[in-house]
Amino acid sequence: MKKILMLALVVLVAGAAFAATDPVFSGKFSTTWSYSFSDGSKWSDGVGNSAKVDLKATIDDFNTVDVKMETGKAVQWDDANKDKVIDLNELSEGGMYLKLNEFTLKTDVTGALGLDLPVSLGTEMGKFEMKAPSVADVAPYTLKVAEDSKTDKLIGIGFNLGVLDMVTLGTVLYPVNAFEDKKVESGAWLKATGIIDMIDVAAYFIASDSKNDNLGANVAAAPMDGLKLGVGFNYNMDAMNTDAKEGVASMKFDASYTGVENLTAGLSYMVADFTEFVGTSKVAVAAEYKILEALSVYGGAWMAFAAEGVDWEVATGLGYDAGIMTSLGALKVTMGASDNMKYKAPEKDYDDALYIKFSAEF
Repeated sequence: MKKILMLALVVLVAGAAFAATDPVFSGKFSTTWSYSFSDGSKWSDGVGNSAKVDLKATIDDFNTVDVKMETGKAVQWDDANKDKVIDLNELSEGGMYLKLNEFTLKTDVTGALGLDLPVSLGTEMGKFEMKAPSVADVAPYTLKVAEDSKTDKLIGIGFNLGVLDMVTLGTVLYPVNAFEDKKVESGAWLKATGIIDMIDVAAYFIASDSKNDNLGANVAAAPMDGLKLGVGFNYNMDAMNTDAKEGVASMKFDASYTGVENLTAGLSYMVADFTEFVGTSKVAVAAEYKILEALSVYGGAWMAFAAEGVDWEVATGLGYDAGIMTSLGALKVTMGASDNMKYKAPEKDYDDALYIKFSAEF
């Protein structure tokens, strides 16, 4: 693990080496162990572990580097073991392997040029994906109506145009992808915050070769102290262009309440792949209560139902996540049990698993 951290720091330092000012580093680190009671027939089959690193370097007032990595599996490329995936624990002492999830350099262009204008321009370069903005995700555990509304993670450049510090319009260009013999990964999004002091809105269109083309919009409001509401819609453009009877539209409603001291609670409801009254309805609830300054308990659950017309069938899916959180200074310790729910759990696909996570921000 020390090698992972050192390598990550070297990458950031290399990007900051020629800066005119001393860079400021910040980031997150987490490592997790888990055991699933449903995986395999042997005791050892259920054991799992992972580590993630997110490091940021503020180069100056206008440039920030962000590197996101996690431990992954290595692939042997020799002819005898072509495409054979091996576990990290089976590797020799030759070194640790990291998966580079994202690497970006963000620049405030108008700020760097010394321009004081009602509009601003920012760029983002590196390996990243463009996601649909969702201001409607206000619940503690929110159901993602636009989870697949994003491009692939490719090397490209993004542009963000801001107006009066309230409205932002964004798009992305992946140069190599534009010349490949497949659908261009691209899109555009618009987000406006602070409208009438309590309303945020967002809209987007995203085209992807490996995913569907999606068009959507969402809105959030804070009608009273401690209460937030969100509504979102997503349309699968690929399904709309076919005779598909399902998979076209998804919609959601979120609510969160923090009006009780030390308590955060909320509900999220979604109807997914909804067309001609055929779809899947899903509801989730979650809450966290702070017992002491450094001790909290949390819990959440979701349930899914299949629907056709007005007839609701029995539950087609269930999930839960519950546990406790404590801290030792900057070190946060999370212990719990989860089944197909990522409220505080490190992963969303645990199968009746116990987990413990150590994390720190610096």
